[in-house]
Amino acid sequence: MRSDGDTDANAPQPSWHARWRLWLLIGLLTLGGCSVLQTVYHQAPKYFLWRSNIAFQFNDAQYEVAKSHMRQWFEWQRKQQMPLIARFLNRGKAEVLGNISPALACERREETERWARDGIDQAVPRVAQLVLTLSPRQISHLEDFFKDKNEDFTDDFLGANVQERHQLAAAFVVKWASIIYGDFSDVQRQQLQADLARLPFDAATILKQFQRFQVAYVKLLREGQSQHWSRELMQAHIKALLLDAIDPQDPVRHAEMQRWIQAGCQLAADFHNRTTPAQRAKAAKQMGTWEVDATELSQED
Repeated sequence: MRSDGDTDANAPQPSWHARWRLWLLIGLLTLGGCSVLQTVYHQAPKYFLWRSNIAFQFNDAQYEVAKSHMRQWFEWQRKQQMPLIARFLNRGKAEVLGNISPALACERREETERWARDGIDQAVPRVAQLVLTLSPRQISHLEDFFKDKNEDFTDDFLGANVQERHQLAAAFVVKWASIIYGDFSDVQRQQLQADLARLPFDAATILKQFQRFQVAYVKLLREGQSQHWSRELMQAHIKALLLDAIDPQDPVRHAEMQRWIQAGCQLAADFHNRTTPAQRAKAAKQMGTWEVDATELSQED
């Protein structure tokens, strides 16, 4: 297996929860200035390469291809999507000063989904080229990797009972929302937990969606290998799988996804609308800082 720099790829890896705390700390550090944010962004290709290497155990040739593809994708994203993100933040810093409607929350979600679709379009040809070189052992290793991540997710978010599950979900939301809004009161936390309890999905639902995708992806890789698919055919199958995760084609799953989205938009609006003027002012200031950062990143050569 190829190791990345001084990292011992065969050493025990930290749990998902430990890595999450690390990246939360990095996110908090971005509050200190754009140079830190830019450093984190520039390190992102290396981080995702490291994660991919753990998942697949690349050989040397595969590692170099993955490294090149990762660099190219982030260069594209910086030039093409960072200006869009900057404009998104420019609008957002004004919107967060007042109440928002569930319709506006969904509109902003749809905007970010378009970015995701464009990102998929750019990534899939590169992914298809790489996965066609995988060995059966590497695909089996990916399957084991998914199982380990699911166990981590279970440990972190699927509590011993429903109440604990809602508490864990609320803690997760508050940690990330605090980066934008600052501290939350006990009353706000309790209201969020109550809102999460009413959602038509929970951590178990999310885990089920992860597993659905993982099983389908491993099956796809094995079929492509055994049937000697062309790069174009592999590309088409991967793209269809990714898009189905965003917008399921099965009518029953599609309707279910729409219910989840509408409930999520309502939750986002309710959560924001209970924030204080001071929290909203902090959110606007933070978005303004990120807008400057995104603009500067987009202008880098």
